[in-house]
Amino acid sequence: MSFTVTIDVSRQFETLASPEAAFGLLADVPRSASHFPDVEKLEPLGGNAFRWIMEKIAIGDHALQQTIYACAYRSDSATMSVDWTPI
Repeated sequence: MSFTVTIDVSRQFETLASPEAAFGLLADVPRSASHFPDVEKLEPLGGNAFRWIMEKIAIGDHALQQTIYACAYRSDSATMSVDWTPI
């Protein structure tokens, strides 16, 4: 059985990278995703949309949970912002 969960996430962090370098990484979803923990697979869906398949949480031979979601991404170099909407 599948179900939908809505979660608002807001994170802030500091980095020594320049704003341009940080934006360049975050705007490149596949490259950015390579830094996320527990990602099993990132599937491109076209139009800068991606399906994230996270590693299964399991005990022994029993899979308890696997999170799969998809988002469309939009980046704006003028404001150096990246946002996404679920699809």
